[in-house]
Amino acid sequence: MEKLPLHLENAQIVFFEQDTARATAEKSPPTTKLTAHFHVNQMDENARQVLYPDIYQFYTYNQQTQTWTKRKRNLRKHPTTNPDQMSDTVGRIPIISLNANQSEIYFLRMLLYHRPGATSFTDLRTINGHECPDFQNACLQLGLLNDDTEIDKVMEEAASVKFGTTLRQTFVTILLWTTPKDQQITIIYTVIFAF
Repeated sequence: MEKLPLHLENAQIVFFEQDTARATAEKSPPTTKLTAHFHVNQMDENARQVLYPDIYQFYTYNQQTQTWTKRKRNLRKHPTTNPDQMSDTVGRIPIISLNANQSEIYFLRMLLYHRPGATSFTDLRTINGHECPDFQNACLQLGLLNDDTEIDKVMEEAASVKFGTTLRQTFVTILLWTTPKDQQITIIYTVIFAF
């Protein structure tokens, strides 16, 4: 399992020493595995078929050049394996809580799990030739928020890592920022969190 960074456009983490702060700020944002993923999608037609979390199965990341390169040998030994799928390595995007402070990065993460081939942040939120103003609207346009599947995933993920007040806050955030379609589920969750 390999960690894949997640950040909004031009919001990469930058490390610098106190005396190099000005010079670092004047440079363009550093390349990350995510921005390199967009770049490989621009250059490689095959890469456009791969979701960001699955990229390690087909490509390796070169830390020196900060680029993704196609795997050269098959690391799987199973005869029924798709020959184009090269590795058992899985990419893991950090868990993001759905809350008012992180809603855009939460919806960015959702898009990266559903849209292969994006060549930029703008391209990722462009649906059917229309550029959405934000990632949440792009998720809406794709129909990712039309049912409770994603809400259920959020609650399952939150329940596996959060407790008490934090878990209740996640639930309240869901009610504030989304509209669960299945009112029965909303009632059940409300009853559970009342205790």
